Amino acid sequence: ALVPLGGCATVHVATSPADKAILLKRGDVLTRGSLSDAALATLRSAAIEPADCQRYVADCLARLRRTEPVGDEARLATLAEVASVGALRAGGGDESGYSDAAIAAWLDVARYAYGYLFLTARAPHARVFEARQNQVRDYYNVAVQHVALGVAERNLDRLAQARDGVVQLRAGGWSLAFDLTHFPSENAAAV
Repeated sequence: ALVPLGGCATVHVATSPADKAILLKRGDVLTRGSLSDAALATLRSAAIEPADCQRYVADCLARLRRTEPVGDEARLATLAEVASVGALRAGGGDESGYSDAAIAAWLDVARYAYGYLFLTARAPHARVFEARQNQVRDYYNVAVQHVALGVAERNLDRLAQARDGVVQLRAGGWSLAFDLTHFPSENAAAV
């Protein structure tokens, strides 16, 4: 029996390189310069205009911290991402160096990301394959890198003199302790 196939459409499948597909799925403020889909969804569910978060980072962070209907994971992940917008704007790592404001902004990113990664109800291993955890881990790693570079740049003499033990430093309104006990000295033999 022949069945008439009139009216059926042909389906075309477009291919996309893997890097573009990943960028579309995982794209965020670090990779594409704009907020991720997950952050946009969280902001919209909190009745916060995403465009305002790009322009007025501090106000957005304050509103998002007070938002009740958003769960801890979504709130902390979005706080880390929006704080990254502010930290990227504050600078650091360029010819102007790291200001107190830049270090403080990166410390905020690290604080929110750490909260998401380790202080929510679900353990990190429970969401190990989730793209959002990968994004937030990236925010944390980038933030810690900027803080370490900024603090080292501004305190190189004190860190070099300490060589061993714990060094207390102030940066960006924060009090930071660096344990250099296991840090290799410049005279250590290469392995």
